[in-house]
Amino acid sequence: MSKKLVIVLVLLVILIAGSTAACAKPAPTPAPAPTPAPAPAPTPTPAPAAPAEVIKWAAQCQTTSGDTQNIAQHRVADNINSLANGRLVIDLQDGGAIVSTGKEIDGILDGSLDCAFTPYGFTQSLFPVAEVFADVVGGLTPSQMMYWYTEGVGEGHDIATEYYGEKGVKLVHTNCILTSEIWCHSKKEIKSVADIKGLKMRCSGAGGEILASMGAATTFVPGAEIYESMQRGVIDAFEYDSATPNWNMGFQEVADYVYVGATRAPSAIGTMFVMEDTWAELPDDIKLLLIEENRANMPHYLATLIASDGVHLQKFKDYGNTVAPIPDDVNKELVRVAKEYFQKKSAGDPWYDKAYKSLMNWKEICMEQGIY
Repeated sequence: MSKKLVIVLVLLVILIAGSTAACAKPAPTPAPAPTPAPAPAPTPTPAPAAPAEVIKWAAQCQTTSGDTQNIAQHRVADNINSLANGRLVIDLQDGGAIVSTGKEIDGILDGSLDCAFTPYGFTQSLFPVAEVFADVVGGLTPSQMMYWYTEGVGEGHDIATEYYGEKGVKLVHTNCILTSEIWCHSKKEIKSVADIKGLKMRCSGAGGEILASMGAATTFVPGAEIYESMQRGVIDAFEYDSATPNWNMGFQEVADYVYVGATRAPSAIGTMFVMEDTWAELPDDIKLLLIEENRANMPHYLATLIASDGVHLQKFKDYGNTVAPIPDDVNKELVRVAKEYFQKKSAGDPWYDKAYKSLMNWKEICMEQGIY
C-alpha cells in the first residue's frame, strides 16, 4: 500500500470518530449535593424553681402529755404538717410551754403564739359569749354539738366565727367534741333534789351558779386539789370531767357514788384559733387543709372517748363504787333553773341571745328526730 493511501485512510478514520463523538448524548450533569439541615439550637436548661415558702407557726394547746385531748390535738397538728409537705409547720407545744395554761387565746392576741388549740371556755374572760359555745347546762349532747358545729350545717360554727372575728380572731374549726362529764362524784347518796340543798360541792362556771341557785353549798378548788379536799372533808361532792380522766385522777378512792347524766355538762369543745391576718397569709389550699383536718378529728375523737369512758365506768363499778343515773327530779330542776339563768344572760347581750337561741333550737330539731 502506498504511503499516500495510508495517510488518506488515517485521516478518514479520524474524521469518522470525530463525527460520532459529536452526535453522542452529552454526559448528564451531576445532581447537586443536598444542602445539610441546620442543627437544632440546644434547649436552654430552665432555671431551678424558687423553693416554696415555709410558714412556721408557734402553737400551744391547753393540755399536757398523756391526756386524751392532748393526743388528739397533736394528731391534728402532725397530720397537717405531713399533708402540707413542708409548706406549713405547726410547732405545737403543751400547756404552759410558751404562755400560761388557759391563756392560749391571749397568746395569739399579743403575738406570743401564731396558733392556739384550746376550748371555748378558756376564752371566756375575753369573749363572754364563749359560755354558750363551751358547754350549756341542759344544752346539746355530744353528737348534737358536733352537728351544730359542723361548718355550713348547724349555725354554731358560723355564729362563733362571726363573733370572734369582731376582734380579729379566726376560728379555724372545732376539732374535739368531748363526752358528757360525770354529773358528780359524791360521798353522800343523792335520792332527790332535796339532797342537793346544803351539799358541799366543788363546781365551776355557769354550772356552779345554777347549782348554788338550787341550794348547793358550792365552792371551787383546782382539779389537782379535789382528791385531798374530799379526804379532808372540805367538800362532799364534786364535778370534774368524764369517766376516763376521773378514774385516772383516783377519784374512785374518795367518793362512793358516781352519778351520771348528760344535763349538767353535756359536752365541751376544743378548737383551733389564729389571728385573721395570720390566716390571710395562707394559700387557699392550706386553709382548706386546716379546716378539713380539724373537722375530721371531731367524730374520731368523740368515738375514742365514748369507748374509753365505757371501759372506765366499768372500772368504777368493779372497784365498788355505785354508778347510777342522777335522779330525774334533780335533772328537771337543774334544767328549769338553767333555762332561767341563760335567758337572763341573753337579755343583756344580743350575741349571747343569738347563740343561745340557735343552740336550743338545734336541740329541738335533733330531739324531734331522735338524735341524742
